[in-house]
Amino acid sequence: MSKKKKKIDRSKRKHKDMRRSSPKEPKAEKQPRQEPPAHREPPAHQGPLDFFLSHEERPLKEVLEEVHQCPVSPRERAAELRRALCETICPVHDLRYRGRSFSCRCIIDGMGFGPSKAELQVHFLTPEAAQYRAKNQVLCNATREAHSAILVLGNTHFLEPLVEHLQFYKFYMDHFLRLPLSETDRPVFHQQYSGLYHKTLDLTEEAVLSGKAVICGEVRALAGTTAREKLEALFLSLAEAAYQKQSLIQKPLKDEADVWNILLGMESFTLFDVKSPEEDNPAAQADLLQWLEERFAAGSRPSLDDVFHRYTTMPYGWLPLDVSGVLAHLAADQKITVLADGSEVSNRDPNLPDLLCRKRTEAIAFAPAQQ
Repeated sequence: MSKKKKKIDRSKRKHKDMRRSSPKEPKAEKQPRQEPPAHREPPAHQGPLDFFLSHEERPLKEVLEEVHQCPVSPRERAAELRRALCETICPVHDLRYRGRSFSCRCIIDGMGFGPSKAELQVHFLTPEAAQYRAKNQVLCNATREAHSAILVLGNTHFLEPLVEHLQFYKFYMDHFLRLPLSETDRPVFHQQYSGLYHKTLDLTEEAVLSGKAVICGEVRALAGTTAREKLEALFLSLAEAAYQKQSLIQKPLKDEADVWNILLGMESFTLFDVKSPEEDNPAAQADLLQWLEERFAAGSRPSLDDVFHRYTTMPYGWLPLDVSGVLAHLAADQKITVLADGSEVSNRDPNLPDLLCRKRTEAIAFAPAQQ
């Protein structure tokens, strides 16, 4: 054991001797402390962000030449025209007709913008469109079956400033932090940019005023003296033509409690008008009853979904609550029989209003009234 310990001690001593014999590394010299850079004020023609980005000043003529070389695609041009027509001149985010909102899809020279499953469609034709000089009969045939409208914009040369405005916009967005212009040239650049925007809007409004409207297969003169009034008349006329039978609902319901009042036979009244529910919307009741009787004669039992799909779309466009109210009138008058999962539902059943308003999971169908 002692020999082994001696061997270990000798090896340790050997390593210690090697460490002592290794040369020591020289110590690094202390660097002198650097003072923080002095604060420099930006030049007068630079903004607070431009100060951090170096750029060179170029002549205004050279910059404008580069602006006019910016490419603008047909899709970008159509999108800018749609913004001018349907956002700036006449916002159509919420198109309403007789208390109901409708979605509308705007199509510029065949390029669509907006929801693809929109109920209404409005086509705007510019001088660059293939159908711009088409005859009225061709335009009428194109809109008769599609329930859409076409507005042929007047040729006021609004596309040239629109494209130039887009070129200024794209160049400015690429260089807005380092616009390569001097202090005296920048206001001139912004003035031209702003002037093109207003010129585009003015010429576009003139194109709307001098345009031609074709709505659901018929050439119409739009009412109004301004471009906004003309566009509002266009969308309103399209809604009236597409939903011709929406006027059958003369007295819409306020809430679902009215459905229960109709089933109970209670009178609906206001402070100045007392009216029996049997007299509400007689034309709508007759139309729905006639369609149900035709289905009964064909040997089928239409479901509640069939009724809603027919009367909430064109050419009716009724609100779902009004459809439930008309069905409640027919059930209260015992002109139809309501079936839930194949079983007859009484008019006094407290679940019947929820069934007619599609708040239950039962399969609802209709059958002829029991004699």
